[in-house]
Amino acid sequence: MLAVKYSIDPTIDGRITIQTPKPVTRLAALDLFQTALRSNNAAIVNKGDGYKIVPLDQAATGAVIRASVARLSS
Repeated sequence: MLAVKYSIDPTIDGRITIQTPKPVTRLAALDLFQTALRSNNAAIVNKGDGYKIVPLDQAATGAVIRASVARLSS
């Protein structure tokens, strides 16, 4: 749904499933995804032309992906 390039740090293990009772916007889906990652001690960070899912302790404190989300809302 998000249609962005991403990679996963090799130390990350597990799966996340997100279900909603009705369709959500891409921005809302990203918020849900980030929340699910955080609850599993992981985060998504901007890495140039894509994103990387990393352990939470390797993500910059207070980093927010929203600056790059403008292209997701179209």
